[in-house]
Amino acid sequence: MAMRLDFPDYPVKLMCQVWDVSRSGYYDWLRAKPSTRSQEVTRLNILITADPGDLGEPRCPLLTVHLTETGTVAKPLLTVL
Repeated sequence: MAMRLDFPDYPVKLMCQVWDVSRSGYYDWLRAKPSTRSQEVTRLNILITADPGDLGEPRCPLLTVHLTETGTVAKPLLTVL
């Protein structure tokens, strides 16, 4: 999360000093595209929390089958969630 969202009452300069981060580094991070792994975790969260009717099947027992059929290698990522 961006410092501005987590701590909106504090200036970025102060937060960067507290966390020992340069302001330019913070703004570079803020503008950076999400990593491939982050994008995959987000996609899996959407699949996992989707209404079971959206998948056309019950969620729990068949979710692994659904992910496998769609070519998703989920096991390493699901442990992070």
